[in-house]
Formats: sequence, C-alpha cells, structure tokens
Amino acid sequence: MNVQILNLESQASATAPKFGWLNTSKVIFVLSICIALQMTGFAIILPLFAKRFTEIDAGVEALGISTIAFTLTSPLAAPFMGALADRIGRRPIALISLAAYTAAFYGYLFATSTGAFIVIRGLAGVFTIGLIPAVTGLAADLAPKDRRAQWIGFVNSGSSLGRLPGPSPVG
Repeated sequence: MNVQILNLESQASATAPKFGWLNTSKVIFVLSICIALQMTGFAIILPLFAKRFTEIDAGVEALGISTIAFTLTSPLAAPFMGALADRIGRRPIALISLAAYTAAFYGYLFATSTGAFIVIRGLAGVFTIGLIPAVTGLAADLAPKDRRAQWIGFVNSGSSLGRLPGPSPVG
C-alpha cells in the first residue's frame, strides 16, 4: 500500500518574505495591536450608541437590534471572509476590514435614521470580521512552525486586551 503524506503548510508561508526574529515579532505585535484597537473601539462606543439613538428618537429596542445586526452578521460572514483572505491575500482583507471599521464609524456619525444605523451596524459586522481570520492567518504564516499556536495566541490576546478599557460613562 502506497501512503502519501500531504504537506499541510499554507502556500502563503512558502511565499512569505523571510523575516528575522525581530522583524517577525514586530509584525506580530502590530497585528495584535490592530485586533486590540478593533475591540477597544467596539467596547468603548457602546454607551455612545445609546446617546446617538436618543438623538435620532429611537429607543432601547433599536439599540438592541443594532447590536444583534452586528453580532449576527459577523459569524455568518467570518468563514467567507477567511476564504476570501485565502484567495486574495490576508493583507488586503486586513486592510479592507480596518477601512470598513473606519467607514462604519463615520456612518454612525452621519446616520439620520434607525434603519440606516442598523444597516450600517450589519455591514460593519460583515466587513470588519475579516480582520480576525486575516490576522490569525498572517500570524500562522509568519510564525515558526513549532510556535504557531503561541503566536496566534499572542495576536488573539490583543482582542482581550482591547476590551479592557470597556464602555465609559457618557455624561
């Protein structure tokens, strides 16, 4: 019986530039900060949403629906965004996700109706979730084979650290 062992290494790791330890650790650190900033913005903005919904004469129900819009669209889009990151590259998806995050915040500022706000929240969930699979994939591509889980854990710790500032009171 002839058994063939498959190489499970990603194609991206084979074509990734060979960074020295210092340069790779800097890239991983920056990726960690990107995730941290995303989560900081997600957590800190929540009290401002309540104030914004009051300004557009919407109640707590609309605030809940906007939260559901983001929370529902994110896990539905994540596998597709991950596949897209595999197809067109992790870096473009990470950059698109960060740009979408910025655009969503401008959208929240200029939304004049509850419906527009909810649609923006849903679209933000679709496009910003791409940052997580893209950054995780980049970390896996750049990390030494024997330290991938550690480097992915380091990048994902940015998510937890980003939540630390938490919602601040709006007065």
